[in-house]
Amino acid sequence: MNSPFAPAAKPTSWLNHSAVIISDAPNLLMIMKELIKGYGWTVAEATPSVEHAAEVVMRGDASLIMIDDSVAKPSYRALRHLAANPITLATPTLVFLLESHSLETKMVETLGAPSVVPKPLTPSKFQPAFSNLIKTWDKEPFVHLRRANYLTIQGQVSEGLAILGKIKDHPLAYRFATSILASQLLKAQRIKDAETLLLKSFKKNPRDMLNILSLVDFYLQVSMPQFALKLLNSAQTIQPMSVTLAPDLMMTHLMLGNLQAAIKTISQTTRGGSPDEKSLSFLARLLLAEGQRDEAERLLSQSRTLFKKIETAWLAVEFNNHAVAS
Repeated sequence: MNSPFAPAAKPTSWLNHSAVIISDAPNLLMIMKELIKGYGWTVAEATPSVEHAAEVVMRGDASLIMIDDSVAKPSYRALRHLAANPITLATPTLVFLLESHSLETKMVETLGAPSVVPKPLTPSKFQPAFSNLIKTWDKEPFVHLRRANYLTIQGQVSEGLAILGKIKDHPLAYRFATSILASQLLKAQRIKDAETLLLKSFKKNPRDMLNILSLVDFYLQVSMPQFALKLLNSAQTIQPMSVTLAPDLMMTHLMLGNLQAAIKTISQTTRGGSPDEKSLSFLARLLLAEGQRDEAERLLSQSRTLFKKIETAWLAVEFNNHAVAS
């Protein structure tokens, strides 16, 4: 008997059998090529940039994403970024996970349902995880998400949306389909329809992180940060002090004009570990804007190059402001 969720169109085969790797480990590309060639797959490219990896997927050069979790670049940052993109959200994802990040990644697994391979990476760990991921995305409802992605990448957006509409009530697919459909409604300026769709999914499972963060993305895009803040505060009760939520919370505070709250939020993400340069840079600029120069200099002492770069830029701004005032 046919599934009530099966679209009329026959699901397509894989767009290609290529993967993109998000990693700055130079030897991982060759290792992955060896591990997946027995399955008829190859690696399109490896890149340290999640933004570039998303571009590779969106132009149709890769049908699968692999994320190399590290102290400097935790996988949950990449997963959060990919979950905000309709194409990459519906792309099979494999994470090579550090044990020290397991608690955080358990939360963000709900964003894109990645398969997890614990590090250190070995063939005996990788091969069954890779095989199971491919099998999962060859079955309902995920095969239809792939079909919708395929059509969208080929420029047949309305056909892709029609498939998503037919599986949006599937118990395993509604979170993905709802988030993607809402993003398309928002693009078409159908703001109320997008909100109604997201709220319906949220009410079905108010503790689901994809439901919460899809609504947060929506409220920030339509300049309603007060509603985003309520949702993020709710999310913090589910995952207390989650660094995954920090960028969303910081952006919300900034849109509300709560500069001190934004500083407090981003400060939490730079303590311990290996904070990335973007976080340090942004926090330093916020501190300078608040007149906390000593604190900014203390923070930037971790990177002398970054200190000189920001100091030069800040002095230029102060000089220009002084010239205008004169």
